[in-house]
Amino acid sequence: MAGSRDVATLLLNRYTILRALDASPRTKQELLREVEISRSTLDRVMRKLEKAGLVVYTDGEWHLTVYGRCAFTLHHRYREQLSGLREAASLVDAPSEVTPLDCSLLIDADVYSSEGAIQEDVMQVLLDAAREATRFRLFTPRVLAAHVEAFYETALVGDNPRVELVVSVSLFDQLRAYFPDLIHEAVTDSPIFFYTAEVPESFGLWIADHDHVGVLVFGEDGVRGILVNDSDEALRWAEDQYEQVKQNADPVFFRGTPYHH
Repeated sequence: MAGSRDVATLLLNRYTILRALDASPRTKQELLREVEISRSTLDRVMRKLEKAGLVVYTDGEWHLTVYGRCAFTLHHRYREQLSGLREAASLVDAPSEVTPLDCSLLIDADVYSSEGAIQEDVMQVLLDAAREATRFRLFTPRVLAAHVEAFYETALVGDNPRVELVVSVSLFDQLRAYFPDLIHEAVTDSPIFFYTAEVPESFGLWIADHDHVGVLVFGEDGVRGILVNDSDEALRWAEDQYEQVKQNADPVFFRGTPYHH
């Protein structure tokens, strides 16, 4: 049986043939029509795949072996992960040394890009997450004014919601200036816990219950996109990021008004 490096090369170079056999066994003539290579080339390729233990010829058809099917499944999964990672990484163009965004977040993330999309549609991902969660934690360096009221209404949906929002002092002052009644109600008479702290400039982060993490990636023109990941690794990374910000945060209350939390 071929070594792992040789098998990896075969999986890469003969992906089309293996994908066809993964769907169902094929005769030689069926493979010739499907992959469009010469008879002599196909014979040579199939001998290599057979020698590597990936395929077997029986009853006039080529089949994947158990090893071949498992190896192809791993390779196919890797290709899909790499394609998704490329899409996720397109939102993050900073060198890896200067961004806290981690591979545990990017790998297998669902990507919602603002490029070519209406930004309101992308932001709906955040609103839906806040609506469905009982406990929702968020820090962010920016807000989109058009979504502040919608977020407030959404965050209060459900039984006994608890929402933590961590923003910079300057951003909280802006929110208070533009939405004085809403912010006063949020701070004094709602299940929303406001905190002020230093937060990263390039991204915001939410944790919905212990179900998933979402990251808002910001650019010069607003939200570049959103990454959502529900893996255990991504949640551990998000908890660490959130606690780093939260540990130096100050709770918000208004002078003369008891701190209701």
